Amino acid sequence: MIQSFSSVPHNPLFFPNFAANMKKLPFILAALIVVAFTACQRKVTPKTVFTLKITVSNAGEEYILARYGERLDTFFLDSGKYYAELPFSQGTYMELQYGEKFFQVFGAPANDLQLSFDAGMEDPVTKFAGSLQFENEYVDDRRLFDEQQLDLENNLYTAGEEDFIPVNDSLRKIREQLFTESRKTFVSNVAEEFTYLEESLIKTKWINRYMEHELYFPLFTEQAEYTPSAKMLEYRKEIDPNNARLLVLDEYLGMLDYFIDIKKKEANQGIDEVSMSNLERMTLEFNTIEKNITNKPVVDEVKYKWVQKFLQTNGIEGAEKELTEYIQTVSDPIRRQELEADYKKWEALQNGEQSPEIRAVTMAGDSIKLSAYRGKYIYLDFWATWCKPCRDEIPFLEKLTADLKKDSIVVISVSLDEELDTWARIVRLKKMTGIQWFAEKDAVISAYNLASIPRYVIIDPQGKIVSANAERPSGNIREQLKQLSNGEI
Repeated sequence: MIQSFSSVPHNPLFFPNFAANMKKLPFILAALIVVAFTACQRKVTPKTVFTLKITVSNAGEEYILARYGERLDTFFLDSGKYYAELPFSQGTYMELQYGEKFFQVFGAPANDLQLSFDAGMEDPVTKFAGSLQFENEYVDDRRLFDEQQLDLENNLYTAGEEDFIPVNDSLRKIREQLFTESRKTFVSNVAEEFTYLEESLIKTKWINRYMEHELYFPLFTEQAEYTPSAKMLEYRKEIDPNNARLLVLDEYLGMLDYFIDIKKKEANQGIDEVSMSNLERMTLEFNTIEKNITNKPVVDEVKYKWVQKFLQTNGIEGAEKELTEYIQTVSDPIRRQELEADYKKWEALQNGEQSPEIRAVTMAGDSIKLSAYRGKYIYLDFWATWCKPCRDEIPFLEKLTADLKKDSIVVISVSLDEELDTWARIVRLKKMTGIQWFAEKDAVISAYNLASIPRYVIIDPQGKIVSANAERPSGNIREQLKQLSNGEI
């Protein structure tokens, strides 16, 4: 598992619902929308506009963070109020965060929603009004239900088939019963579309739990020889990977991820993607998508999401031509520009480029710069104390450091923790050796394009980048370092 800085990690196994997800990961602040609150509300909502009004009593925060579609916005409150006419072309789910409160709402063109809550209460209840009142009351009930089942869902992935199947099927039935009762109240002009999306959501969540069990049960239980029974695999009959109407659902996009993962494993037994080059990974992914999905809008969406995630974590080395060609095929100008921006960040970190400077503090409290180590090869380890995959690499990193025969290569661990005291305490507690730095987090993340950690970078004696996405200590990094150091490892 990669610990990511990005918002919206797309893995229901670890974050089965949005509320739980957002409690674990920070929002990324993106483009800001500043709309002054006005009491003058239009009587007729334009067909392409969703009108949203938020009222927060006893407001302690000045803004609400929002994600909808491809947008990440900050809704600034004016005396606890926010009003906007948002350009929606179809029914869309919005995920909102106010302080420690997380909730989801459903918006649609030619509709309006007013929501309010008292931030002074320990567990504030959200109240809804407007044409989408009843749909959103259901969405909030559904969110609460999902939160209550979180521990149960997490435990399902180590449960045997005899327990998993009845529990998963029961969760689906309970959700269907909850929705059946609520849908009687829907009166908006998009009630039919909302009903279709929510019924599809219930089924998709049910499918995803089966897929997650199939993919991760062998890993979590260390039963490498486990093969799902025919009964377990009956869920596959309900998979529809070609439904473009459901692309507005994060859960459906997650299902498509699992679907492609399963198809890759079926067609390539024993494949190890970790050891593959960027070009090999891209070729395998695109071939699998094209063989198993026929609807063009869905194919385009799945490819885009994969490349977006790939650029954030893997870089471009070895696949520059193919990635450039793909980016030019993206028709949406905003999406194309975002991919181009990510690509350019990696271009600045290509082999032979000057490594960005790092300013940090040592365990002794002294200030230090990366450039102070010119004349030596440097193996940079970007990590944080809260990152489990980073901590898992520590024993391998310690062994690697100890095995360096001479001083021609130095290993520097650069912490991206929030608190210096937390970092120093963990370093002492784990008795970590080697060079330990506490860096200016935001500057380092930006300079080295760190969408996820751990990340490892090799820099040559002239301060030039050798690899901006090097092997982990637990991987084959020794071979590369051995070549650089003329066997001195």
